[in-house]
Amino acid sequence: MLPRFAFLPQLIVICVLFGVSAKHYDLSTPSAGDTRTVIGNRLSFFPICLSSAITYSPLAADFFVYYPPSTPKIVSFGLTVAGLSISFTIAYLAGIGLASGLTNNASYLEAWNAGEGALIVEGFRPVGGFGKFCSVVIALGLISNAIAPTYSTGIDFQILGRYAEKVPRIVWNTVGAIIYAVCA
Repeated sequence: MLPRFAFLPQLIVICVLFGVSAKHYDLSTPSAGDTRTVIGNRLSFFPICLSSAITYSPLAADFFVYYPPSTPKIVSFGLTVAGLSISFTIAYLAGIGLASGLTNNASYLEAWNAGEGALIVEGFRPVGGFGKFCSVVIALGLISNAIAPTYSTGIDFQILGRYAEKVPRIVWNTVGAIIYAVCA
């Protein structure tokens, strides 16, 4: 029952982030650069969004087994699309909002130069120590969001063929964790 509500602390701190940092969002400055480049940059953002969400597709094999067999496919599909769309949209909007403040807020730019995580911490700065706590909640949320895909990595590798099927799932999960740790 508890995992069902594990998203709430992250949702609450993201809402706090929107509330305390929205005054620094720059929604009026036009994009700079050649028109075709700006359009290309905007269009390329959509595949990036899709690529991060589509990595959760293999999870269906593991997590929809808990639904009754009589569950309509459209319900499973709808729940998946709604859950991913809402969660990713909120995260992208928070990131876009913080990044839009880079042009008009020197402390945001300085934080960005230190790292993306520093920009999130800077966004929470108006609420002091509570903001640092919220930053920790976001960091822990990022880590916890990697658990389900890491768990499903075993199936991802095992569908490669008969030989991959013979390797124990825990080995594939470990290999997957090593790969994304190296990439990080």
